[in-house]
Amino acid sequence: ATGGGAAPDAGPADTTVPEIQRTTPLADSTGVSPMTSVEIVFSEPMDPGSVIYLANPSTIAFAASWSANDTTLT
Repeated sequence: ATGGGAAPDAGPADTTVPEIQRTTPLADSTGVSPMTSVEIVFSEPMDPGSVIYLANPSTIAFAASWSANDTTLT
């Protein structure tokens, strides 16, 4: 065992809930090609492992890609 000091202060907890800032295509868009990429921009960096991807219909195949700062999902 090493010293009996307290753990360093990590600062205040992050209590801000991330929000979706923008989507492309826009919600309720019509005439969008099924081949169009979907982009979702979040208000703060996300933990990519915590995001659940669902598509409707479920037969749609897709691959997720995150921006370098984990704020944009394509």
